[in-house]
Amino acid sequence: NILMTKPYDLDYEIQRKQCLEKRLSTTKEDELLENEIVEKARKIEVVMKKRKQDAKKRRIDIERNQPIIPPKGGVILRSRMLELPVPEQQAAMTTVLEGIGMDVKVASVDTQDTFAGLKGDVMTLLEWYKRVSRRKRETASVLDR
Repeated sequence: NILMTKPYDLDYEIQRKQCLEKRLSTTKEDELLENEIVEKARKIEVVMKKRKQDAKKRRIDIERNQPIIPPKGGVILRSRMLELPVPEQQAAMTTVLEGIGMDVKVASVDTQDTFAGLKGDVMTLLEWYKRVSRRKRETASVLDR
């Protein structure tokens, strides 16, 4: 029986009735004002979210476009010069790797680790290939001038 499993709660019913009366007693102007405030808050949230995304994108672009300069009298690893793939590029790389047959399912943990390292090396090589190709195009365009 529902009455036995959910007994009557007087305090809850009083609170519910007060909230209902308060809601029904609001005027049309109050509702319009509340809706206007909610709409403004949504717009502010959208603007703030867009600004945050733009700032993040600018920061990433700045980091990527900064030249890598070795310290005075020092050396720099070539791996530091490599652009790190963004998630979209990484997903595309995974698709490419699967297309060339590198989507092998492996069994042991050691094999998986080795395969993950190999896959990372292939992705690094593909990134370097893109970078070298871009540099060759830039050099060709400079020489054509």
